[in-house]
Amino acid sequence: MGSVTQITTGERVSCVGCHDNRMDAPPVSLHTSARPAREPDAIVPPPWGAGPFDYAKHVQPVWDRYCVSCHAGRSPAARMDLSGDKTRFFNMSYDSLIARNMVAYYFINPGPTGVFPARDSGSWVSRVTSLIETNHQDVKMDADSRRRVYAWIDSNVQYYPTWDMSRPHTMGGRDPWHFVPDNAWRAPQPEPWLTELDGVYSQSCVACHGTLSESDKGAWSDARPQNTWINLTRPEFSRLLNAHLSKAAGGLGIDKPKEGRQPPAFADTNAPVYQAMLQAIEKGRASLTARPRMDMPGGRAVPQDRNFGKVF
Repeated sequence: MGSVTQITTGERVSCVGCHDNRMDAPPVSLHTSARPAREPDAIVPPPWGAGPFDYAKHVQPVWDRYCVSCHAGRSPAARMDLSGDKTRFFNMSYDSLIARNMVAYYFINPGPTGVFPARDSGSWVSRVTSLIETNHQDVKMDADSRRRVYAWIDSNVQYYPTWDMSRPHTMGGRDPWHFVPDNAWRAPQPEPWLTELDGVYSQSCVACHGTLSESDKGAWSDARPQNTWINLTRPEFSRLLNAHLSKAAGGLGIDKPKEGRQPPAFADTNAPVYQAMLQAIEKGRASLTARPRMDMPGGRAVPQDRNFGKVF
């Protein structure tokens, strides 16, 4: 009970209920008889309206208004991209904040996580909250925007407002890097554009950065930063392209050797390897545009049969 029971100011909690005699009804008092006689309280929705919380709709506009002037593009400030450009499963701002530990939450997909320590997650202890409250870079966020961000964090950083999916039987039912023929129950296959990209990547990048397209464990968590390296909205802003693009050409200009290996250096965007990867990612954008996810306009839910062979 200590890990799941929450109360707020003005509320009281007791053991009555769970530890009462289950064969007895609660005693009737003036208080209990008066309350049902009143009309139900009207629930007041938040300023952004009632309904499921939608990161792309409710939170992304906050970053667009206050942050993307610095934190977007080929070379975002602090290498933190807060744009709404689509990544493998989510978008750049969402993946960037998660990967950089800017929000405190519980990744519950692996299963039971034990007792949650008090005040160890949520907006109360999130790093992004400190930046907002101290007016980072003299940016004074309005109260409604702050509430949107904090509500998102305190809902355990959910992204999608729906369980619907557009790519059944791929990872999470939402993976634009892979497909299954005829939406059938079988192993996903890399999209043609990803196979093309992987061919170039394997020759130039895999020695330092590991595989790109494997659907291994942790592929949709912060354990796989590769998911954010490809920008499926504006391919030219992909970290995969701009990490080693010279600063003179607008890139990040990362040129430090890793494990004795010298990274490839792109003097400008005309470098053959740069162009080959860019063309492949542009095909990825076209593929996603043709079959939008549920966080995009035109996203169409596709039913997925679920038969896990056991009762949960």
